[in-house]
Amino acid sequence: MLRQLIQSFQKPHFSSYKRGLNDIPSLSEFMKQQVPIINNTNKGPKFFIETYGCQMNTNDSQIVQSILSNEGYSNTNDISEADIIFLNTCSIRANAEKKVFQRMSELKSQNKVLGILGCMAERLKEQLFTQGANIIVGPDSYKSLPTLLDSFQLNRDKQIDTNLSQTETYDDILPINPTDSITTYVSIMRGCNNMCSFCVVPFTRGRERSRNPESILKEIDVLTQKGVKEVTLLGQNVNSYFFQDEKIQSQHENSAGFTELYKLRYGNGLRFDQLLNEIAVRFPKTRIRFTSPHPKNFPKKVLEVIAKHPNICKNIHIPIQSGSNDILQKMRRNYTRRAIEDLCKDIRNQIPNVTLSTDVIVGFCDETEQDFEQTLSLLELIQFENAFMFAYSMREKTHAQRNFQDNVPESVKQNRLERLIELQHKIMNQKNSLEVGKNHIVLVEQLGNRPNQLRGRTDTNKTVVFENEKNIYSTGDFVEVQIISSGLKTLSGRPLNKCQINFN
Repeated sequence: MLRQLIQSFQKPHFSSYKRGLNDIPSLSEFMKQQVPIINNTNKGPKFFIETYGCQMNTNDSQIVQSILSNEGYSNTNDISEADIIFLNTCSIRANAEKKVFQRMSELKSQNKVLGILGCMAERLKEQLFTQGANIIVGPDSYKSLPTLLDSFQLNRDKQIDTNLSQTETYDDILPINPTDSITTYVSIMRGCNNMCSFCVVPFTRGRERSRNPESILKEIDVLTQKGVKEVTLLGQNVNSYFFQDEKIQSQHENSAGFTELYKLRYGNGLRFDQLLNEIAVRFPKTRIRFTSPHPKNFPKKVLEVIAKHPNICKNIHIPIQSGSNDILQKMRRNYTRRAIEDLCKDIRNQIPNVTLSTDVIVGFCDETEQDFEQTLSLLELIQFENAFMFAYSMREKTHAQRNFQDNVPESVKQNRLERLIELQHKIMNQKNSLEVGKNHIVLVEQLGNRPNQLRGRTDTNKTVVFENEKNIYSTGDFVEVQIISSGLKTLSGRPLNKCQINFN
């Protein structure tokens, strides 16, 4: 048994493997999120997973749970009883990696098998062995984990598999979801072809490939039968989904005013608008969200599908990254400020009551004060309901690392980030104050912070809390709620009645 082998190891075994590790970037950010794990009846060695970073990593952790559980391993919520600890990692920013390194240092003394999964495994590879890792597995190699664990059991040699695949989508693996899940994620594509100059994702996740639609529909069907009420479709560039099939006529289209750096996806097959429509029709009582999209992949036909179906949530993420044409060009985003303005206007015209969110990076290479002021003015103009805002962090292998200098001082980056956050918070407070007096349908997701309080989200992705004084409502209910007050990130409401997914 692996457990017996682990217990027989002397503590020096885990720190005796030495290799040169040159200049690991100083690293810090992204909240650690422990993935809920379902205890099962397997009697094999126990594993524990901590997940860092994006929703795709959360979904990947559920895939890993499924693969190992099918091989007889047992998942546990208690790290102290685990034989194997996996950290599913993120490399999108330096701060995300710093948190993982700190955690690895903490775990060295626990005398357990330590596995590093995901993007850091793909980016740093064997370098992670010197930090205490015993097993290193990239995002496309999770199916090899049982074999790697067996090999480690036999010879106690470090194990690594970081081969990127152009075909792996895990469409034959049903991820393990918590039994009480109300909301969950379903991956529909993996990888990214965009090659934005600041981004490491194409190097850690590989090329785009889309999952078979039948496996997607099957997974959603299983989830809804288990009580899931909301599904978020996932992909690094989720709205570029394209599953080739000569029997399905389709044509690639970009958003008006947007171009592609990478070759277009010509040919017949199922595209994002068609998949989204099929899911909405097939599961009319299930809310549908999707993330993370690229602005170039919102042609009119996608917006029409979103507007048409009440179960497709009316919240759209438009990552602008910058408001300066010069910086957008350096970022290789292949659109202009004007194109973003027009797209957001089109979305609001075509989809009543839609809310918009965005991503913004400040302090990118050569960004001047004038460039930054243009970003501020674009946020003022568009009035996003939410924004994820970051100071630029140069990543190895990227186009920016090869061609530009990270020449904006850290103090300037932080000052700009603070000003950006201040402006966005002002906008969010103003936008949320306009919700008072309106009625929304809230999907109750969890208990609130106070006794008899429930928490959920509107289909426009606004968090709402309300009192459940007579215990009429429970998690999983759709509740019509009247908004009575607002804050920066949360609305307070008065429950009116249980309802369906829409007001009709």
